[in-house]
Amino acid sequence: MNSAEITIKTGGTGTIFDLKLEVVDNVEKRTMEGNSLMRVGVKITRGKETGEISFYSPGQDEASWGGYRFRYRGGWRSEVVMLVEKEGAAAEPAKKP
Repeated sequence: MNSAEITIKTGGTGTIFDLKLEVVDNVEKRTMEGNSLMRVGVKITRGKETGEISFYSPGQDEASWGGYRFRYRGGWRSEVVMLVEKEGAAAEPAKKP
C-alpha cells in the first residue's frame, strides 16, 4: 500500500508507514472577511530524523517531507485527518518523445 489515511487527536500522536506524527498545532483562525481558516502543525519523526510540516486550510492543504506527501483532509479543533502517500509511488513513468 502506497497511501493511507490517518486521524490524530489534537496533541496526540499516530504512526503510519515508518513515521510517527504528532499534532502540535491545530487552531481555527478567522480572516478579515470572517471566513474560517485552519492552521495545523505536525511534527514528524522517522528514526532519528525529525521535521515539521504546516497546513493552512483552505489554501495550503498539501506538504512534503522525507519522500512522503501529506494532504490535509479535514478535522476540526479536536482532530486532524490526513492522507499520507509515498512520493513517486503513484507516478507514471516519463513518456519518451
